[in-house]
Amino acid sequence: MSVIFVGALDDYFVKVAEELIKRGVAVSCFLDRFDNPAKKKPVFKNVQDIDARQFMYPEHIFALNQHTGEVLSEETLRVFEHAESVFLSITDRFSISLSVIVRKMLFRELLLHFYHFIRKGGYTHIIFPNAPHGGWNSVLYFVAKHFGLRTLVLEYTRINDRMVVWEDYESVKKVPVDFLQGEDQATIVARIDEELYREAFRESEWLKDSNRVNVATLQPRGLVSYALAYAQEAVRVLGSDWRLAAGQPTYAGRAPMFLNEPQHPLVTATRAFLARRQYQRLRRFYDHLARPAPAEAPYVLYFLNYQPEKTTTPLGGVFDDQILAVRTLAEALPSGWHVYVKEHPRQFSGVLDSAPFRSEAFYRRLAALPQVQLLPVDSDALALIDGAVCTATVTGSVGWQGMLAGKPCILFGVSWYSPCRSCYNVKSLTDVKAALADIAHTTPVQVKEDLLKYLAFAQHDLLLGSNNETFARRSRRSLNELAVGLAKGLFARLAPQPLYEKQYTA
Repeated sequence: MSVIFVGALDDYFVKVAEELIKRGVAVSCFLDRFDNPAKKKPVFKNVQDIDARQFMYPEHIFALNQHTGEVLSEETLRVFEHAESVFLSITDRFSISLSVIVRKMLFRELLLHFYHFIRKGGYTHIIFPNAPHGGWNSVLYFVAKHFGLRTLVLEYTRINDRMVVWEDYESVKKVPVDFLQGEDQATIVARIDEELYREAFRESEWLKDSNRVNVATLQPRGLVSYALAYAQEAVRVLGSDWRLAAGQPTYAGRAPMFLNEPQHPLVTATRAFLARRQYQRLRRFYDHLARPAPAEAPYVLYFLNYQPEKTTTPLGGVFDDQILAVRTLAEALPSGWHVYVKEHPRQFSGVLDSAPFRSEAFYRRLAALPQVQLLPVDSDALALIDGAVCTATVTGSVGWQGMLAGKPCILFGVSWYSPCRSCYNVKSLTDVKAALADIAHTTPVQVKEDLLKYLAFAQHDLLLGSNNETFARRSRRSLNELAVGLAKGLFARLAPQPLYEKQYTA
């Protein structure tokens, strides 16, 4: 066994790696962008530490293969066409204006580098702390899959302190139709880990934090507030390094500019200021189109995912185009039904990297779809869920919240709760029509039973732990407890036959 650990190795994930080594796992390589002194511990003396920042900036990427004597063939590039498409979609968030042809060149350099890195490295396993969405790590993911490495992808759930682990983030392992068939709810509950069952139906701390941020985002801000924020950013930037004050260009330290050429940070700060002003105007336009939901009409409730995020790219697949998702829903509706669409509050936060993903034209196209109505962004989410026939989303938390309230969910992407049979995974108009026909006869009792079966079925994939130090330190559990719990769960999955499978097949 030889394991690559990819991603943000903060103190929490370094502890996870340390616990894996203590259990005899051969962690051979760290591949991340943090200069963490904890990685210098004696326990990591045999671990190669590769700085991932060389895969994030064009100047460094184009230098990766200069002296290797290796080139890619057309045949190899054809094999990785899907990986290229995913890379191009993901890197929209890392460049304001970089052309597609330049980003294709960057993809090919990364592909060539990782192709030979994996082929020659003798690695057997690779662990990602979340679905790869940094551009470079998505290329690494597809190369690792190509060469048959066992990939373990972690993803945070809305169950407190639980991570789901996937081996392929693009596929769904549904709960079998006959799983626990004929058993009553009490018997099913008895099969579920007690702590998992309790936390699944307890209020999600993540959602509580998210809702607080959403409320704060929707507070009105005037020009003076934005100007003050810009001034504070300028002081911070210029005070951090005298070279910046002298006008020396530098690579951006924030995601929306990673792939751009070096420029003065004040240029980035100015763009961010203008983006905030743009979103102030866009919020007014959205509010002009939005109308409260009529009480009498049957409706499917669709919450837009914030973009750009991994929740749509890559986890949404082709439905990172959310107009396509809403249009598919609208075309599938029975007569007299509606789709009520609500924007994600943080889409109006004015963050620079979100600027290309919304426009007046975007909202105008949504509002023009038949049987589609935009809802005020500050609408009561729980009340809307309660009145809906079902929820629909690319991968959002509204699907899980809806099922907790007894409402089925239509899901266009892949989420941690996808295996549940009351979650209808759809890819086409035909799929949506079939889902709605089934949903029309689904009761809240059936949804509750499906949720319980999901927990019983997926409990060995729902690992105790967190996906970064920030969330770990917000937990009621200690960082050490979460790290040990995640290491224990990963260790069981790294075995040639997962340990929990041995338990049930012995």
